[in-house]
Amino acid sequence: MGRSAADSVVNQYGQHWQVPNLFIVGASTFPQNPAPNPTPTVVAVAYRTADAVIDHYLNILRCLPSMNFSAVQRRRCGRA
Repeated sequence: MGRSAADSVVNQYGQHWQVPNLFIVGASTFPQNPAPNPTPTVVAVAYRTADAVIDHYLNILRCLPSMNFSAVQRRRCGRA
């Protein structure tokens, strides 16, 4: 987990740098195993990744041109 593809596999949301529809959730994104119990941190990172998927990634998919839209979705995507 890092700020660029040069020094990490995933971004701060667990999204793979080279495969944008791949999100990795769990302690496997940590650069090393911490000494204390990492469970609260793993849960926090999982919630952060879930929020990013819902708020950003799914909204982009909802606005793809090949999708069938309802009137509400067309307004949300700027296609009224």
